[in-house]
Amino acid sequence: MTCFGTENLVATYAGPAAAPLRGSVGCVDQEAYVLRDLTTDPVNRDQDAFNIYGPMEAGFQSSVPGMSCLGDTTVPAGIDTLLAENVVKNVCSDDTIEVLDACGGHAVPYHYHERMSCLYTSDSTTDHSTRVGTAADGNGIYGMYIDAGVLPTDLDVCGGRSGVTPDSNGQTVYYYPIKAYAPFTLGCFGPVSTVTECRSLYDCDSNNIETITTEFGTGQYTTDCPCFDENQSNVIAQGFPGYLDPSL
Repeated sequence: MTCFGTENLVATYAGPAAAPLRGSVGCVDQEAYVLRDLTTDPVNRDQDAFNIYGPMEAGFQSSVPGMSCLGDTTVPAGIDTLLAENVVKNVCSDDTIEVLDACGGHAVPYHYHERMSCLYTSDSTTDHSTRVGTAADGNGIYGMYIDAGVLPTDLDVCGGRSGVTPDSNGQTVYYYPIKAYAPFTLGCFGPVSTVTECRSLYDCDSNNIETITTEFGTGQYTTDCPCFDENQSNVIAQGFPGYLDPSL
């Protein structure tokens, strides 16, 4: 998928559908792209910075640059970027280690997974976050906050909701607000109303279940399964996972 501005995005998905887990799920729109401050931007200026990726990482081991402190520990493939970062920090006993930069992106070619706070502002009329990008199903990706500057409480399992956005001309549309927790932007192309339906899109029941430990505790995680329940768990009936920051 070629990304940069909606004119170059070809919508190739129609929900409900599985989304790429380690590839592009959308692109940064031109209006958001120009918000980047090149005097403080962590992205190398010779890199484009327009791809929005799914939540999962390919895993880490000590041979990865900057990860020598892992020793014999391997961070498994198929866990989300925030969890991968917290695993590394716990193993390395170093809170300064970052898998992603301040805007929520990394790597070459550069791409975003989380936050994207450098790409959106607050609409002056509604306090709704402005648009960041366009998902591969043609629906918008926006900053974290909805009208009145509050966090949404009505997200579906894909991470989307229906509502009025700053650029929808008063019409109710389906879109994806950014979240502080996985799947960050979108876990699937929605709308999808149940975890069971989401899991069937990815065949989550056949994926590996890993035991994950961070500074917060230990829990189980289904790899490459972006279908999280109301407890932010992708393992059936686990409850709130011990490895997550309880403040999320």
